[in-house]
Amino acid sequence: MLNTNLKRLREEKGITQSDLGNAAKTTAKTVMNWESGKTEPKASELIALSKKLGVSINELLGRKETEQSKLIEKSLMLSRD
Repeated sequence: MLNTNLKRLREEKGITQSDLGNAAKTTAKTVMNWESGKTEPKASELIALSKKLGVSINELLGRKETEQSKLIEKSLMLSRD
């Protein structure tokens, strides 16, 4: 589900694989592998991807948002800034 959500969101936002890779400090080829389901991003890369795409990590992963998950994600984002 992550791979299809990642590709869909990236295309909806008009972001290239290269731009998304730069945001996650990786390459367009790595993004291509994520989108094809060959590999998956690390937690730190998920944070960067969600920021670049303007969505929550849960949305990126295709999970339902809860109040607790929103608080946890917010604290993760703040600790990365």
